Parts: sequence; C-alpha cells; structure tokens
Amino acid sequence: MKKKLFYITGVCALLALQTACSPQFEDLFDKSASERLEEAMDDAESVLTAADKGWAMGYFPNTETRGYVLFAKFNTDGTVTLTDYNNGGLSSTSTYSMNTSQGPVLNFDTYSEVLGRYTDPGTWLGGSTGNAGDFEFVIFSVNEDEVILKGKKYHAKVVLRKITGDGDQETLWRQHYDACEVRFLSLFSNVVDPLLKVGNVFHYTLTTPMTRVFTMFPYGSTNPEEATNLSFVATVDGIDFSSELEVGNGVSCRSFVYNAAENALVSQENADVKIVIPDVYDYFLGLSVEHLATVDRVSGTFATAFASLAAGFVERYEDRQVLESVGFSRMRDGRFAFMLKTARASAMYAIPVHVEDGIFVIDAFDAQNMQADDMDDNGALFYTNVPAVKDMLVALPGAYTLQNNGAFLLNEIEMTSVVNAENKLNLSR
Repeated sequence: MKKKLFYITGVCALLALQTACSPQFEDLFDKSASERLEEAMDDAESVLTAADKGWAMGYFPNTETRGYVLFAKFNTDGTVTLTDYNNGGLSSTSTYSMNTSQGPVLNFDTYSEVLGRYTDPGTWLGGSTGNAGDFEFVIFSVNEDEVILKGKKYHAKVVLRKITGDGDQETLWRQHYDACEVRFLSLFSNVVDPLLKVGNVFHYTLTTPMTRVFTMFPYGSTNPEEATNLSFVATVDGIDFSSELEVGNGVSCRSFVYNAAENALVSQENADVKIVIPDVYDYFLGLSVEHLATVDRVSGTFATAFASLAAGFVERYEDRQVLESVGFSRMRDGRFAFMLKTARASAMYAIPVHVEDGIFVIDAFDAQNMQADDMDDNGALFYTNVPAVKDMLVALPGAYTLQNNGAFLLNEIEMTSVVNAENKLNLSR
C-alpha cells in the first residue's frame, strides 16, 4: 500500500475556509474542504482496516491517568474488536464510525466492555466516578504503521501501532503486551528518579515512575507546588506521553525510544531531548537503598577479607549468624555507611566518603573516634565479637572508580580500586 500521511491541522484549516470564506476561495483547490475531509476519513479507515493483525493501542483515559496497552482489530464491516490483557484478556466487539464534528473523528459507537472499564462510573479503575475516558477521538495523523488520535473531550493522545509478524493474532498481541511490560520494568524502579534534559541542560526530575504517572519537578527543586504530573504508557521500544511536553524554545516531545548505546530514552520528535538517569557518583552518594556484594561478586583483597569475615561469623555464631553480603547503605541519621548483612541481622558502620576529581574516595575508618551511636547495635556487637570485621574495614579505605553496569535501572555498580584493579566490589540492589 502506498504510504499516506496527513495532518489534521491542515484539514481543519480547510474546514474553516469552507464555513467562513466565500465560494471563490474554494476554486484555489482541486477539491472542496468537505471533499478533503471525506478523503481523509476514507484514508484513515483504509489504513485501520488494512492491518490484518490489528493494532497495539496506547490508551489514556485522560492526561492525568497512566496509559494502558490495548489491542484493536478494525474490520471493513464497521466492527472493531478490542482486547485488554490488563484485565485478564477481556475482549469485546462493538461498532465504529467516522464523522467530521471536529475534523476527521473516529467514534466507538456501540458499547465496548473493554473501553467501558476505563470510561464507566463504578468500574475497577475509577471508583464511583469512573475514569471519564474518551471513546471519541480526533484523528491527528495517519500512516501505514502508526495512527495518532486525540481524545475529543479530555485531549489525551492515543497512539496505534500496527502489529506485524508471523503467528496468529492472539499470540502476537500477547507477545506485544508482554514485551511492553518487560521494557517498562527494564527502565524504571522505585529507587531511581530519571532526569529529562535538552542538550546538556537538565529540565526536570521525574519521580514516581512505577505509577506510570511522572511527578515532574523542575530540576533542582523538591517543592510540591512547582510539580506537575504527566502520564505515560510503555511501548516495546520505550514510552509515549499522554500529551506533548513543551520544554521551551518551541521544543516539544511525546514519544521516546530507548537507545542502549546512550543509555537514554531519546525523543523521536527532537533527538536533543532525552530522559537519562543520574550520574553514578551522584546516585551512589545519595543511596537510599542497599547495594550489596555476595561472595561471588568480590575479588582481590576483598575476596580474602570476605572469606575471613565469613569464617569469623561461623566461629563466633555457628549457624545463628551467617554472613551473606557486604556493601553500602545509609545510617539512620542519613550518613553513608558500609554494611554487613547476615541471614538474621545487618550492621552499618559510618564511614567518611567524598568525590575527588571524579574518583570515589573512602577515608580511613577509625572506631576510636566514633560516637556510641555511630554504629547500630548489631554493628557494635559484631565489631566487638568478630575480629575479622576490623580487617574488612581496614581493607576498605582508598580511591575507587564507580561504573554503572545496571543500564537504566542503575541496579548494578562496579566499584574498582584505582590502585589495584583486582580489588573490586560488584554491588547489586
């Protein structure tokens, strides 16, 4: 099929000419505005029905609500089948039509149980008021592989992407849905807040990504009054926002694709707009979760110290306290800490750290100068009862490079000694 592309803004302009201008202006065109609208609707319906395996539909009930991946198969008899794996594979067939109420408009005419879950009051998603989702959509743009709609009432973007591949439709749909979920889980977690930047300038910190509604703070701010919300839906390749995000100087973005080489989500509208993760040093110094290394993830001097420490726990506690891992966390007062984790308890030792010329530096641990509350109860206990704890803490001070081996999730950090590259701690969340 010959690829066709149209933009609704042009069609709406022609519609305005038809209704507001004298007839001679229509002579400037081969066809009247109404004829062009009819052609646009025909083109859109031809594209929608030509996809023999249907469409993945990134549906937003409204711009404040997370997006959901639904699936649609448009048929030439005016029916459409929708399937929703968010609701156990719920499927329903209803009718659709086109009209020109606001330019080319796609209507889901008769009741769809799938859409009803997102639009009806008292449904699973929206409580007594429902989610007020749209079932009428202005057709924003069309090509053979992608159709972009905009909710007629709530203005959320809905992107349909054509499903292709070998296999039956149901299998392909389920595979596509699962791939979107895998992509989402490979990009976001509850412990890393991505950053949106334009060129080299950071604009937003994007918090609460696991809700699929970003709470967006201007970069450097934590003031709730300055925050805005923007929802998104996961795609096979990245994410789509529910609406365009304006980032200044006429730059806007809507769709992002993950680029593994850059470890960034790159805007498809403007490649200078990217969603990235914090610098590994900034993130590590601001740890709010544990990053730990087990026996198979330590090397060099650390391997010797770990083995000695494990043996010391066996000697002192037998099977009541068995060393599992070592790593880093935060003390109760917020300071950086080295951590020992056993099967039944954990212990933290406050250690001074800083970054110097791009290198992570751990200063000497000196228990003599520690306050009584600088070590938690288990930390003090283990330091007294397991002599090898001291050996590990003596081995730790030095200069290290930090490397992100956890891609967008930042869940694996390799800490390597600058002096002896054999001394490594491979830390995992």
